[in-house]
Amino acid sequence: MEPPELYVRQNPMPNAYTLAITGHKPFIVIHTSLLELLTLPELQAVIAHELGHLKCDHGLWLTIANVLASGTVSLLPLISGTVEDALLRWLRAAELTCDRAALLVAQDPTVVIGALMKLAGGSPMFAHELSVDAFLQQACSTVRLMLCKGC
Repeated sequence: MEPPELYVRQNPMPNAYTLAITGHKPFIVIHTSLLELLTLPELQAVIAHELGHLKCDHGLWLTIANVLASGTVSLLPLISGTVEDALLRWLRAAELTCDRAALLVAQDPTVVIGALMKLAGGSPMFAHELSVDAFLQQACSTVRLMLCKGC
């Protein structure tokens, strides 16, 4: 696989994305706010995630699924709800696949969890106060509560 171009975009929303268009060199875009929020190992995991999309050839379907997931366009007049649901399920599976690519590169689950935790709602001002261990404890407590409600 040929290395993609890498661009940094001025944007206050922490994000990264990949664009691969047939006949053009693929590229990865990283927002400046993501550079401010993540540690270098976390940033490496995000880039590995984006490279996973390229390696798995997610380009076209990822673009279509992300447009649907954003809610800005509905293709329901053109395709059935079942097809749209299947595409959104594929999007979730594709994202999990690329999270695994990030884990393979990082070789440390806490790095990937930390990056995902910060992407879900971190702030550069408070990033140093976030705790992966506390986050995982809260997640386990939530799961236990959900399981007990079924008892």
